Amino acid sequence: MTGADDPRPLSFLLRTRDGQLRDTGAGGEIVGPEEFRARLQAGERLRVRHETTGADCTLDVVAQVIAVCLPAQRGLFGAPGDGTVT
Repeated sequence: MTGADDPRPLSFLLRTRDGQLRDTGAGGEIVGPEEFRARLQAGERLRVRHETTGADCTLDVVAQVIAVCLPAQRGLFGAPGDGTVT
């Protein structure tokens, strides 16, 4: 299921000018790459918007998380591998 049919709540994050992610539903708590990855892995629906422009930057953040977490985690979602992208 995706979109309006998905019963899971949608969490909104703001990407600040300095690149940090803030969870709008958790009192502005900062979310690091590892926590973002863990939330995705757990099946949480996440949407990221730039705080000054309001533009959707979810895919940019996912790409950044892949670049940061993939080498350190045997693959993005714990899959076997050496973390390299071919």
